[in-house]
Amino acid sequence: MFGEPVNDKDAYHNEVRFFPSNAIVNLTLTTDGADLFTWTKDMRTSGQSLPVDLPFDLDNPQAVTARRGLRGKTPFNEAFLKIESAAGWWALRNVTLSAYLNTLRNQ
Repeated sequence: MFGEPVNDKDAYHNEVRFFPSNAIVNLTLTTDGADLFTWTKDMRTSGQSLPVDLPFDLDNPQAVTARRGLRGKTPFNEAFLKIESAAGWWALRNVTLSAYLNTLRNQ
């Protein structure tokens, strides 16, 4: 990941964008085979409020974004993001993960 298979990295920021969805998702950053950090994003929509009752809900066309700062976490070599939900539906748009590369030091 990040184009460097040897050096450790310091996680900086994560942003996950979903198409309009209706679920509560658990996002887990897994690094070097161990879960490093977990957070939850509620993407359920309540619909728009209108002065008349409709037999359906109007969805918000905006993408739902789950952002999380990851500074101060344990350095890692490899990382991936697990996205899980127990109920509802969601559609992933894109994932952005940023980190600083720790350079090798001469001994």
